[in-house]
Formats: sequence, C-alpha cells, structure tokens
Amino acid sequence: AAADALDAALAVTRKAVALSPRDFAARRRLGALLVDSVRRDYAEEGLAVFEALLAEYPNEAMLHLGHAAGLQTLGRVDEAEQTLRKGIEMAPDEWRLQQALGDFLMSVDRQKEAGPVMKKAGDLRMKSLRK
Repeated sequence: AAADALDAALAVTRKAVALSPRDFAARRRLGALLVDSVRRDYAEEGLAVFEALLAEYPNEAMLHLGHAAGLQTLGRVDEAEQTLRKGIEMAPDEWRLQQALGDFLMSVDRQKEAGPVMKKAGDLRMKSLRK
C-alpha cells in the first residue's frame, strides 16, 4: 500500500515537473519523494534532482536537507554531514537544518555530538514559534 501511494505521488509530481520543468517547488517535491523512499534507484534519481537544484539555487540553504537525505540513503555519510553543515553555515538559525544534523549524528552513533545540536534545534524552533 505504501509503495502504491509513493508511486501515485511520484506520478503526479513527475507530471507537474514535466508540465513546468522550471518549477522550483515541484522539482524540490519530486527530489524529496525520491530521496525519502527506500529504493536505491529512486534515491540516486532524487540526489540528482537536488544536485541540479543546488547548482541553480546555490543560496537555498534548505536544499541541503534533501541533498543530505539522498547522500545518506546511498551510504555517503561523510558527504551527507558536509552538506548539512554547509546548509547550517548558510542559515544558522534554521532549526530544521540543526534538527537534521542532530538526527544524522544520532544515526551514525555520535550521540555526544548530537545532544547540543538537538538542544540548539529545539531552542531555535521555540524561538521561531514565538515570532
């Protein structure tokens, strides 16, 4: 059932990109669907989508989330960490990037490093909710 839902979502999103190949949001959504799947071929395709988007929009810090997800799915953990840290350099107050780095560090058994990052993510999120 989950695979059917993914295939349906991909079909709709691929059609949106085909109809409007320059549509940033549709392309980002397609990349996210692909890298979040467990299929290696989809993750590779999604990674290519994010790499193309980053080449066109190098100042979009949040693209590093999807890029990192694709890299991590493909076992390229050092590169995944690098891209998350690059996104954080670009947008240090973006709690979602901090959260992703914390989750990443936990997933590679670096809990000691993850703790302060997760705390910072939580603090930033609370600050963003108060705005």
